[in-house]
Amino acid sequence: MSIAAASLAGEVPDEVRATAYLVVAVFVTSRPGHDQYDAQEWIRESYRLTRPGPLRNPLLGFVEPLYVALLEPSELPSAFETLLADGDPWVRALARLDRARFRLKLGASDSDVDADLEAALAAFRAVGERWGISFALTSLAERIATRGEFLRACERYEEAVEALTEVGAIEDVVGLRARQAELYWLLGDERSSTAAITEAQRYEDRVGWPDARAELALAKARLARWRGETDEAYGHLAAVRTLLGDAEFRGAYRARTQDQYGYLTEDLGKARAHRTEAFHEAGDTGYLPLIAEVLVGVADLALRQGEYEQAARLLAASDGVRGTADRSLPDASRVAEAARSRLGETAFAEATRAGQRQDWRELAEITLMAAEELKRFGIEPKVGLLSHSNFGSSEAPSARKMRDTLAILRERAPELEVDG
Repeated sequence: MSIAAASLAGEVPDEVRATAYLVVAVFVTSRPGHDQYDAQEWIRESYRLTRPGPLRNPLLGFVEPLYVALLEPSELPSAFETLLADGDPWVRALARLDRARFRLKLGASDSDVDADLEAALAAFRAVGERWGISFALTSLAERIATRGEFLRACERYEEAVEALTEVGAIEDVVGLRARQAELYWLLGDERSSTAAITEAQRYEDRVGWPDARAELALAKARLARWRGETDEAYGHLAAVRTLLGDAEFRGAYRARTQDQYGYLTEDLGKARAHRTEAFHEAGDTGYLPLIAEVLVGVADLALRQGEYEQAARLLAASDGVRGTADRSLPDASRVAEAARSRLGETAFAEATRAGQRQDWRELAEITLMAAEELKRFGIEPKVGLLSHSNFGSSEAPSARKMRDTLAILRERAPELEVDG
């Protein structure tokens, strides 16, 4: 509705248009893992519409910090300083929430993010702002779930549901109940999991919002896969695309759907295709927790191909991207246990260290892709790895990366001729 308002023909003041764009950008990016393709353009448009001139709406004070964070993420800590000192407590609370959200995108430390979220929650409660309370609680719940405290996370989600129900935002309740269902299942409480899904379904029947219905279908697909009900999982995944339509089946929804297909299919070629699409789609969103989630799926593929060291490296990379391990992803634990049992503790730890320090994904995957293309033309590929050191004599980061890359290539494509 806000975007429709911003797009109205006729004499609509620039400040009204800018506010409409900003409201949608803040709303979309405040919901972890949701589609953020258009948010950057909305923030840019808001910035253009508010230059120059005094602003009457306090919300528009967020345009410049968001624009600065968009252009130069390293400036994030200082971008919100003015808003954090604002005389309006609602502005200060929203500034805390937004800064936490952007810190998550940058893989900031747990303490920084959690401190901002707790401060935002306290401030929103002080002014009685139910929307802000629900956003802060939802973000905190997901942080808690990541640490493996599933029951406590469900309690936070319950508080968020209460706040949303008070303002009549039942479309958002669907996703929160679906997430509770997943966490209760991870706790081994199938009865509560079923009750949460039933409640989500009850709310879904009352709303027509495709995003909410697609979110529930994804949760049902994950739960069905975890239970071993493959056909049911496929059915729910097909529903995601049907509910959204081809035009809106993108971003986080497409990445997570393809990620689930990658787990379900027994054909390694199809699994690789699903993983590739999921990774590219997640990368386009720029949302680091989503990228980390998809990397676990790539680790699963490596495990299925017998590349146990590669699986360990990918899991370490996933943790590095997110900034911490995500204990709410049961596949990560499963892949880690399988790789460790095959490699032994020492080799597993060594592969993990390599994954933590090495941006080997681009180096190894591009090299392998190029090799496959050359072979199609009957050319025997050769690979050269360059660094400033000779014969592995340097311990500089660039030299270590090349040695890690060489190890990956030896494991994954031993037939390649590699110099360096």
